[in-house]
Amino acid sequence: MVITRQDYIDFSTGSMNEERRLLIEQYLSDNPLEKKALEAVVAHKDSGNVDAILQRIDDKIDQKIDSRTRVIEAPKQMDKGRIIPIKLLMTAASIAAIGVLLFFMFPSTSQSSYSFDAYFDRYPDVLTNNVRGATSGINVVNIHKGMEAYNNGDFSTASTLLSSVKEGKESHDLTQFYSAIAYLGSGDPTSCKEILRQMSTKTFPYSDGIQWYLAISYIELGEIDEAKVLLEGIIHSDHYKKQQAQELLAVL
Repeated sequence: MVITRQDYIDFSTGSMNEERRLLIEQYLSDNPLEKKALEAVVAHKDSGNVDAILQRIDDKIDQKIDSRTRVIEAPKQMDKGRIIPIKLLMTAASIAAIGVLLFFMFPSTSQSSYSFDAYFDRYPDVLTNNVRGATSGINVVNIHKGMEAYNNGDFSTASTLLSSVKEGKESHDLTQFYSAIAYLGSGDPTSCKEILRQMSTKTFPYSDGIQWYLAISYIELGEIDEAKVLLEGIIHSDHYKKQQAQELLAVL
């Protein structure tokens, strides 16, 4: 029996006729590799991407499945002495086809790569309490509104409001620190880098955050060597992002 790509689609979407479904289920009970492949397709049925997933499979799978069909029919026309080698060929083709299917559907985790969303998160808000009770004014209002946007993930609004706070006013350095993170979250690593590089020359109680977000900015800008220097420093310290820095260095 040969399970075709159309069978994968029909089985996963529930459109297969009862007779064919029973035959496949019986066949799968003796073929765990193909059962695993079919279960993988079924697991993706709710995403609506079953057909798209199968389309990504290399054309060689079709060739192997076609060859399996020819191999299965061939023993009828050949003597018994050739049946065992042909069955072995059929099994090898089946395993190879399934292997490629599973590779495209579930890429190896060892082939992981950098993803901004996997390594960017908000630094805890210590600024709001820092300015609580401060004298009223445009700076205080912008800080509160900016940090509200920051905490809600509206980084574009947060970067605009926080960067407007004038130097020498309430919690200016800390405000600029959060504006840099907001710039990075809004897709502007250049502004983030410029702010944090200036702050890195100062004595700042949240220097651990400067290291991390500056490293991410470098990566986003393609400045990998600069990022690696910072990540190495994080790894050889008690930094709160030590484990993630190790992961990043492994994929850069």
